[in-house]
Amino acid sequence: MTVLPKSIDIYIPRILGDVSVNTIKKAFRSLQLGEVIDIDMHRKKNENSYFYFFAFIKLQLTQTVPAEQMFMLLEERGIMHMVYDEEACQYWEIKKHIPKNKRPLKDKIKDSCMEFIGNLNNTIMGLTEQDKLDLNNEYNELEKEIFQLTCIA
Repeated sequence: MTVLPKSIDIYIPRILGDVSVNTIKKAFRSLQLGEVIDIDMHRKKNENSYFYFFAFIKLQLTQTVPAEQMFMLLEERGIMHMVYDEEACQYWEIKKHIPKNKRPLKDKIKDSCMEFIGNLNNTIMGLTEQDKLDLNNEYNELEKEIFQLTCIA
Protein backbone atom coordinates (compact mmCIF):
# COMPACT_ATOMS: atom_id res chain seq x y z
CA MET A 1 0.00 0.00 0.00
CA THR A 2 1.25 3.46 -0.95
CA VAL A 3 1.89 5.96 1.82
CA LEU A 4 -0.63 8.71 1.17
CA PRO A 5 -0.17 12.40 1.88
CA LYS A 6 -1.97 13.66 4.96
CA SER A 7 -4.39 15.73 2.87
CA ILE A 8 -5.20 16.68 -0.71
CA ASP A 9 -7.03 19.55 -2.36
CA ILE A 10 -9.80 18.56 -4.76
CA TYR A 11 -12.42 20.32 -6.83
CA ILE A 12 -15.96 19.22 -7.68
CA PRO A 13 -17.17 21.34 -10.62
CA ARG A 14 -20.85 20.40 -10.44
CA ILE A 15 -22.94 19.39 -7.44
CA LEU A 16 -26.72 19.13 -7.59
CA GLY A 17 -28.49 22.06 -5.96
CA ASP A 18 -30.07 19.94 -3.22
CA VAL A 19 -26.81 18.39 -1.98
CA SER A 20 -25.64 19.72 1.39
CA VAL A 21 -22.22 20.06 2.96
CA ASN A 22 -23.16 17.22 5.34
CA THR A 23 -24.03 14.96 2.38
CA ILE A 24 -20.59 15.60 0.92
CA LYS A 25 -18.84 14.95 4.23
CA LYS A 26 -20.80 11.72 4.80
CA ALA A 27 -20.05 10.49 1.27
CA PHE A 28 -16.28 10.79 1.67
CA ARG A 29 -16.45 9.21 5.12
CA SER A 30 -18.71 6.30 4.12
CA LEU A 31 -16.57 5.49 1.07
CA GLN A 32 -13.51 5.35 3.37
CA LEU A 33 -11.77 8.11 1.46
CA GLY A 34 -11.24 10.52 4.31
CA GLU A 35 -12.56 13.40 6.36
CA VAL A 36 -13.46 16.74 4.81
CA ILE A 37 -11.32 19.27 6.67
CA ASP A 38 -12.53 22.31 4.76
CA ILE A 39 -15.14 22.89 2.09
CA ASP A 40 -15.74 26.06 0.11
CA MET A 41 -19.01 25.71 -1.81
CA HIS A 42 -20.26 28.24 -4.35
CA ARG A 43 -23.74 28.45 -5.84
CA LYS A 44 -24.19 29.06 -9.55
CA LYS A 45 -27.05 29.08 -12.07
CA ASN A 46 -26.78 27.07 -15.29
CA GLU A 47 -28.00 28.01 -18.76
CA ASN A 48 -31.46 26.59 -17.93
CA SER A 49 -31.74 28.73 -14.77
CA TYR A 50 -31.22 25.75 -12.42
CA PHE A 51 -28.96 26.21 -9.43
CA TYR A 52 -26.00 23.97 -8.73
CA PHE A 53 -22.86 24.17 -6.64
CA PHE A 54 -19.17 23.75 -7.20
CA ALA A 55 -16.77 23.12 -4.34
CA PHE A 56 -13.15 23.28 -3.32
CA ILE A 57 -12.37 20.68 -0.68
CA LYS A 58 -9.41 19.89 1.55
CA LEU A 59 -9.63 16.18 2.30
CA GLN A 60 -7.72 14.42 5.07
CA LEU A 61 -7.07 11.02 3.54
CA THR A 62 -7.55 7.78 5.41
CA GLN A 63 -4.97 5.03 4.92
CA THR A 64 -7.36 2.74 3.04
CA VAL A 65 -7.39 1.03 -0.35
CA PRO A 66 -10.24 3.24 -1.67
CA ALA A 67 -8.34 6.40 -0.64
CA GLU A 68 -5.20 5.07 -2.30
CA GLN A 69 -7.14 4.32 -5.51
CA MET A 70 -8.64 7.80 -5.52
CA PHE A 71 -5.25 9.41 -4.90
CA MET A 72 -3.58 7.39 -7.68
CA LEU A 73 -6.32 8.22 -10.20
CA LEU A 74 -6.08 11.91 -9.40
CA GLU A 75 -2.27 11.82 -9.66
CA GLU A 76 -2.32 9.92 -12.98
CA ARG A 77 -5.31 11.53 -14.69
CA GLY A 78 -6.20 14.58 -12.65
CA ILE A 79 -9.84 13.48 -12.72
CA MET A 80 -12.11 10.66 -11.53
CA HIS A 81 -15.76 9.88 -10.86
CA MET A 82 -17.06 9.16 -7.38
CA VAL A 83 -20.45 7.47 -7.02
CA TYR A 84 -21.99 8.92 -3.88
CA ASP A 85 -25.55 7.54 -4.30
CA GLU A 86 -25.59 4.19 -6.07
CA GLU A 87 -29.38 3.77 -5.94
CA ALA A 88 -29.99 7.09 -7.67
CA CYS A 89 -26.92 6.66 -9.94
CA GLN A 90 -25.50 9.94 -8.66
CA TYR A 91 -21.81 10.71 -8.95
CA TRP A 92 -19.44 13.63 -8.78
CA GLU A 93 -16.61 14.40 -11.09
CA ILE A 94 -13.63 14.90 -8.79
CA LYS A 95 -10.61 16.82 -10.01
CA LYS A 96 -7.25 17.40 -8.46
CA HIS A 97 -7.33 21.07 -7.52
CA ILE A 98 -4.49 23.02 -9.05
CA PRO A 99 -4.27 26.66 -7.98
CA LYS A 100 -4.54 29.17 -10.82
CA ASN A 101 -0.93 30.24 -10.47
CA LYS A 102 0.19 26.63 -11.05
CA ARG A 103 -1.78 25.98 -14.26
CA PRO A 104 0.92 26.80 -16.79
CA LEU A 105 -0.42 25.09 -19.92
CA LYS A 106 -3.89 26.60 -19.90
CA ASP A 107 -2.62 30.04 -18.86
CA LYS A 108 0.17 30.02 -21.45
CA ILE A 109 -2.26 29.04 -24.19
CA LYS A 110 -4.73 31.70 -23.09
CA ASP A 111 -2.02 34.37 -22.85
CA SER A 112 -0.67 33.42 -26.29
CA CYS A 113 -4.13 33.51 -27.84
CA MET A 114 -4.99 36.82 -26.21
CA GLU A 115 -1.67 38.29 -27.37
CA PHE A 116 -2.38 37.00 -30.88
CA ILE A 117 -5.87 38.51 -30.85
CA GLY A 118 -4.47 41.78 -29.52
CA ASN A 119 -1.85 41.87 -32.26
CA LEU A 120 -4.48 40.96 -34.83
CA ASN A 121 -6.69 43.78 -33.62
CA ASN A 122 -3.81 46.23 -33.85
CA THR A 123 -2.44 45.14 -37.23
CA ILE A 124 -5.44 44.30 -39.39
CA MET A 125 -7.41 47.32 -40.52
CA GLY A 126 -11.18 47.04 -40.74
CA LEU A 127 -11.65 44.46 -37.97
CA THR A 128 -15.22 44.99 -36.80
CA GLU A 129 -16.62 44.47 -33.31
CA GLN A 130 -18.41 41.38 -34.62
CA ASP A 131 -15.07 40.02 -35.90
CA LYS A 132 -13.62 40.53 -32.43
CA LEU A 133 -16.58 38.73 -30.82
CA ASP A 134 -16.30 35.87 -33.32
CA LEU A 135 -12.57 35.48 -32.60
CA ASN A 136 -13.22 35.51 -28.87
CA ASN A 137 -15.97 32.88 -29.19
CA GLU A 138 -13.73 30.71 -31.35
CA TYR A 139 -10.96 31.01 -28.77
CA ASN A 140 -13.36 29.94 -25.98
CA GLU A 141 -14.42 26.87 -28.00
CA LEU A 142 -10.78 25.93 -28.63
CA GLU A 143 -9.99 26.35 -24.94
CA LYS A 144 -12.84 23.94 -24.04
CA GLU A 145 -11.59 21.37 -26.57
CA ILE A 146 -8.02 21.60 -25.24
CA PHE A 147 -9.27 21.21 -21.66
CA GLN A 148 -11.30 18.12 -22.59
CA LEU A 149 -8.37 16.55 -24.40
CA THR A 150 -6.01 17.12 -21.50
CA CYS A 151 -8.33 16.07 -18.67
CA ILE A 152 -10.19 13.02 -19.98
CA ALA A 153 -8.28 9.77 -20.43
